[in-house]
Amino acid sequence: RDDAGRIAFLSHKEENMSRIAVAVLVAVAASAGYAQESYKIGGLQVEGCECRSVCPCVFRGDATEMECRGILFWRVDQGMYGKTDLKGAMFAAVLTKSGKNIEKALGKWEGILYITAGSSADQKKAIEAIVRDQFGPAFGKLEVKAVSGMEVNSTDEHHEVQIGKVGVLKITGLKGANGKVTVIENAPSPLVLPKNYCATADAHTYDDGVSKWDFKGRNGFWGPFEFKSK
Repeated sequence: RDDAGRIAFLSHKEENMSRIAVAVLVAVAASAGYAQESYKIGGLQVEGCECRSVCPCVFRGDATEMECRGILFWRVDQGMYGKTDLKGAMFAAVLTKSGKNIEKALGKWEGILYITAGSSADQKKAIEAIVRDQFGPAFGKLEVKAVSGMEVNSTDEHHEVQIGKVGVLKITGLKGANGKVTVIENAPSPLVLPKNYCATADAHTYDDGVSKWDFKGRNGFWGPFEFKSK
């Protein structure tokens, strides 16, 4: 086999291994039983990351920096976990360690799940169960904390998220030549939204006393999300 053939073979092998890793984690999540109740929730997802726009992670590529740290925020517009109504609930996951390639680092991520302090005990339990059911196998370490002062202000092209005193994320849509916000649909990575509206960060800061960053001008996304039990 010549060098070109060997490179092509190895590239194909690595892609297959990546797909296998994702499939294995999906299977683990399905069998882990994190969620004790059936659920289906939907609403708005807003995120900002370390990558320079547009984040190549959605195309299964390496991050533009050494990590793809960032903030993911969700606002539930409708949905239930068992008999617990989650309409209006807000929560955020801060990814403090992801590795250069987030798919290859599955199972080794580190982060913190923030849940609004004003949520009821049942809502907090439901949110943690859903997040662990959806993402648990990807994290090697996931802390859970309650936070006061979580809020979001959104317009069609601008979204501002406040996570207590630790995080701020403000993103504005990235427009094409026709004046419309650029959209990525059905990206190759199975870890991202089916429809991502592209944005850049007007502000993106985080400081919990351990992890700290300022990713102003870096990548942002938003879009509708739906989580449901398997």
